Amino acid sequence: MNELLLYLFGGGSAGLLVWSFMGSDDKAKSQSVDDSKNTVKDADVVDAGSGLKKTLDKCPNLSASVEKAMKLHEIEENHPWKKMLVSFDLLLLRSGHRGGLTAQDLANLIVYSAFLTSIGLGLYAVSLEITALPFVYIGFLFGGVMPWLIFKSKVQTRQKKIRKDLPYLLDLLTLCVESGMDFTTAMFRVGPNFQDTELGGEISLLVTELRMGKGREDGLRDLSRRVGLIELSTVVNSIIQSDKLGSGMGPALRIQSEDMRKHRMLQAEEAGMKAPVKLVFPLVFFIFPTTFLVLLAPMFIKMMS
Repeated sequence: MNELLLYLFGGGSAGLLVWSFMGSDDKAKSQSVDDSKNTVKDADVVDAGSGLKKTLDKCPNLSASVEKAMKLHEIEENHPWKKMLVSFDLLLLRSGHRGGLTAQDLANLIVYSAFLTSIGLGLYAVSLEITALPFVYIGFLFGGVMPWLIFKSKVQTRQKKIRKDLPYLLDLLTLCVESGMDFTTAMFRVGPNFQDTELGGEISLLVTELRMGKGREDGLRDLSRRVGLIELSTVVNSIIQSDKLGSGMGPALRIQSEDMRKHRMLQAEEAGMKAPVKLVFPLVFFIFPTTFLVLLAPMFIKMMS
């Protein structure tokens, strides 16, 4: 039974791989078909269309089936698969990935990783002559979650770096804006100070979008969506609100910078309060036994002798 499950998983993974390659061939064939359609004469199109219409009129059930089949490729916005692809796209965007890998590719990678990991652990269990079914399940779950965890870790690392540089960016922006510079010019002047950083790349992209004609509000909201930080979202909302109300942007940036520094101080105090709790485990299981061994071992040896 276990060997049969392994064969099924192996056949399924091989089928998925073949399907992925066949998908590219289907795309090429569809492209060639579309190109050939452009060379068909108008009279032929009219004749073919009228013939198809007559056939569908004679078979109403066939007409409904054809219409249903033509809409299978369209996915609704609230469809679970569509939501999953959107979440994968946002995960790739916030991890700093720029092109090359799409949300569909990430979904395929998760499926392939799940199948191949389950097959590998299953074969390892069979070689040890033990029950392979638990290993197959564990490998399937572990292999499916691992790619998502890797990109999620990249997102957290990137957000941590941006959170560290954000107060300094706000200080420089405040100085530039209060000196009379425009927001776009201030961002352009501040950007070189954050070269080779994650925040510097986002600033460069924002300035490029603004210079290409994109609205300031749209550019800032896209920046907030790409990064996914609550602190940056608060700053973006404050800038947009001050811009709409016509108030000075400098005081708003200064207030946000001070609030962010206070928030970082509170986070540092919270981390300091959690330190004693985190030290309980190494103290009880590693430090205390070693200390008792060093102190009591000579006494115990002397008593035994």
